[in-house]
Amino acid sequence: MGLSESDKREFKDALYEAREAAERKSEEVENLKTELTETRDKWEKAQDRLDELETKMNRRDLDTNPGADTAEMSGERKAFKQWINGANVSGEAYREHLYPGESKGETKDLSIGSGAGNQSDALAPVEFVEEIIDDVVDISPIRQVARTLQTERKQVEIPKLQARPNAAFVSEAGTRSDDTGLDFGADNGDMLVIDTHEFFVEVPVTRQMIEDAVFDVEAEIRDYVSTEMDRLLGEKHLRGTGTGEPQGMITDANFQTVTTADTTSDSVDAVSAEELRNLPLRLKQEYRNNGVWGVTREGLRHARTLEDSSGEFIFEPSLDASTPATIDGFEYVEMQDLVASATAGQGDIPYVFGDYQQAYYVVDRLQMEVIRDPYTAKSSGKIEYHFRGRCGGDLALAEAVKGIEIA
Repeated sequence: MGLSESDKREFKDALYEAREAAERKSEEVENLKTELTETRDKWEKAQDRLDELETKMNRRDLDTNPGADTAEMSGERKAFKQWINGANVSGEAYREHLYPGESKGETKDLSIGSGAGNQSDALAPVEFVEEIIDDVVDISPIRQVARTLQTERKQVEIPKLQARPNAAFVSEAGTRSDDTGLDFGADNGDMLVIDTHEFFVEVPVTRQMIEDAVFDVEAEIRDYVSTEMDRLLGEKHLRGTGTGEPQGMITDANFQTVTTADTTSDSVDAVSAEELRNLPLRLKQEYRNNGVWGVTREGLRHARTLEDSSGEFIFEPSLDASTPATIDGFEYVEMQDLVASATAGQGDIPYVFGDYQQAYYVVDRLQMEVIRDPYTAKSSGKIEYHFRGRCGGDLALAEAVKGIEIA
C-alpha cells in the first residue's frame, strides 16, 4: 500500500528540517574550530612574549658592587644605578641629584597607630559594647525575712503586751476573783514606737551625656541608686544607731548574745560547733521552729569546717533545688552587714539565729521617690536626679532572736 500525498509531504518536510539541522551543526563546529585556532595563536604569542621578557631579565647586570663602575657617570645616573641595584638611597638624596639647589620645604613623616603593637589603630575602629561591667553589691536580706509594715504617717506605735492574766484552780463554790494583771501595753510608755527617717541620693548628670550616650543613662542611674538604697537599708536594719536612722537589730540594747568560750582567739575561729548547735536551743520552741540562721560570708566558710563530737559536719549542703543547704538542720541567709568589715573581730556578732518575723519590724513610709531637676544646675549644663525614701525599723521582740559574740 503506497503513501498518501499528505504523508509524502510530511516526510519531505521532516527530511528537509533534518538536513538544515545537520548543516547548522556543521557550521557551529567550524566556528568552534576557528575560535580554538585563534585562542591557540594568542596563547602562543603570549608565551613567546614571556620567553622574550625572561631572556631580557636574565641579561640584566645587577652589580654586587654598585659603585665600582660609576666613576664617569653623572650624579643622576649614579643615584639611579645605585637604586636599581638595591642600594639604600633615600628619595631625598635622589631628588637632590635631580633638582640641585631646590628648596626642600617642610616635610612630615606619616605614622599609623600610637606605638608598637598598635599599627592598625587608625584603620581598625574598636567595637563598643552597650553594657556596663559592674561588681555585685552585698545586700543583707533582713528586710525580706523581717516583718514589714506600710504607713502613711511619720511614726508608728505598736502596743506591746506588758503582762498576762494569771489562771488558778478554784473549788466548786469558791470565790472567783477578778484578775487585773492583763496589760495590753496600750499606754504611751509601753508601746513600741518606730519613727520613719529620710534617706536620699543626689546624682548630677550632664545634659550631653544623656543626649549622646548609646544606652539609657536615666534607667542605669535609677538601677544603681536603687541598689545602693537597698544596701544602705540592709546595713542600718542590722547595725543602725536609731538616731536619724533605723534602730539596728543587733545594736539594740535589748538584743541578747552568747559570748564565745574560747578567749585565745578574737576571730570567727573562736566559734565552736557546740556553740552553733546550742544557740537555737536558747530560744523558745515556736521561735526555733521558724528560726533561720543569719551569717556573714566568713562565718559561713567557718561553719562548713566544723564537726560535732561524733565527727559529723554540722553544715549540710544542698542536694537539689527543693532541699536547701542548712547549718545543723536550719536554713541560713547571708547577712554580710552583721560585721562592719569582711573579717570579724572581738565584740563582733558573725552569727544570729531567730524568728525575724517576730523579732524585727520594718516600717516603710516612702520606698523611693525620684525627682528630675533640670533647672537648679542648668548653668553648668547638668540635670540633677534626687532620690529619697523614708523608712524605720526596730527590735520588737528580743526573745525571738539571739547572736554569738566573739569574746
